[in-house]
Amino acid sequence: MGQLRRAAGRLHPLGLLLGTFALALASLATITYAGEVDPEPAARPGATRSSREQVRADRVEAQRKGEAVTGETGQTAREANPKRYPAVAKPEGKTRQQVKADTAAAIRTGDMTDAESGKKLNELHPKRYEKARQAEGTPASASR
Repeated sequence: MGQLRRAAGRLHPLGLLLGTFALALASLATITYAGEVDPEPAARPGATRSSREQVRADRVEAQRKGEAVTGETGQTAREANPKRYPAVAKPEGKTRQQVKADTAAAIRTGDMTDAESGKKLNELHPKRYEKARQAEGTPASASR
């Protein structure tokens, strides 16, 4: 404690003045920056502005469907409590057999991407896949 008092006694008045000035300048900079925030940002081209009533209606609809984020977890109400909301219909995808057939066709014709170059195998080795492409009806010279 005694060392702190001795150090405080050695402070130069010019140092105190400069420290105070730096602190004032730092707080002035944050105030100036805060004033630069545009209270009404420009709308994106092609975007339509919603009326206050439309925004409120959208919020009420999202809450009804359970799509509104609630609380601090970032989950929607549907994710937090799925039994309270009706199930959402999922779009139908390909069957396992369809995916296997598509993958086999891509391997056969060279439409798979090479991991190192990022190019398709039929572009890197066109002669290797020429017969398979002709059998599929695609000209050998055409590359996707």
